[in-house]
Amino acid sequence: MESKHYDVVVVGGGMAGLTASAYCARSGLSVLLCEKQERLGGLVNSFERNGFVYDQGIRAIENSGIIFPMLKQLGIELPFVHSPVTLQICDERLLIEDIHSLDGYQEMLCRLYPESEGDICAIMTEIHKITGYMQVLYGIDNPLFMDNFQDLQYVFSKLFPFLFKSIHTMSKIKKLQEPVTSFLSKFTSNQALIDIIAQHFFADTPTFFALSYFGLYLEYQYPLGGTGALVQAMEQYLKEKGVVLLPAYSVTSVDEENRLVNEEFSYTHLIWAADLKHL
Repeated sequence: MESKHYDVVVVGGGMAGLTASAYCARSGLSVLLCEKQERLGGLVNSFERNGFVYDQGIRAIENSGIIFPMLKQLGIELPFVHSPVTLQICDERLLIEDIHSLDGYQEMLCRLYPESEGDICAIMTEIHKITGYMQVLYGIDNPLFMDNFQDLQYVFSKLFPFLFKSIHTMSKIKKLQEPVTSFLSKFTSNQALIDIIAQHFFADTPTFFALSYFGLYLEYQYPLGGTGALVQAMEQYLKEKGVVLLPAYSVTSVDEENRLVNEEFSYTHLIWAADLKHL
């Protein structure tokens, strides 16, 4: 049987696969998207029950200079609202409103661990520093999703300064790859304090990722209708671009030599956006 040919076959219908499919189709390529589950979206999805919408995976979406410019570039209009984050430790509660909320976080930790006030001050100095690095990286909309490189005012007033700052910042970030618990132990011997600061992360999570998250809380956005609304908008875009969607379809074999998937579909390019352990 002659196989059906596509310029690109994407395996995995989570947000990575949806995004890859969208940009391949935007470039005029024929695309087949295969997803083993019945629904696209992976961990970004919602379901409705008794008139309420529940998010079954992530509870919010971080813009971080990527999501909004990507949607704008694709021409996808989707309403979002800011998703506030509250931190609570025991009976202490703190609403994260802006970068100055870090001061409130420091005060909360000092009330809970008064014997480690000096350690907390030193740790918060590092968190402020790392959060500043993150603000540089996300200070403007990601240039990869911009189409105005012919706009010299944009290039000289925003893009060039961003690139120079980013290069300088990335060199500092590379020095913050050690596990966060190990990093915090340099500033305090209070294991309870270390545990409470790093409680949301695995022990080997790199320091920059873990401690920069306090700034990322400010980036939380929520699409009206649930996080699954983002998937629905992407799926509609793919359909309009002629992408062939195959939910409930498992890819069990890839013939690299003959460029075949399941001996059924041939491809010029294969994008594996699924579990790497199954590749």
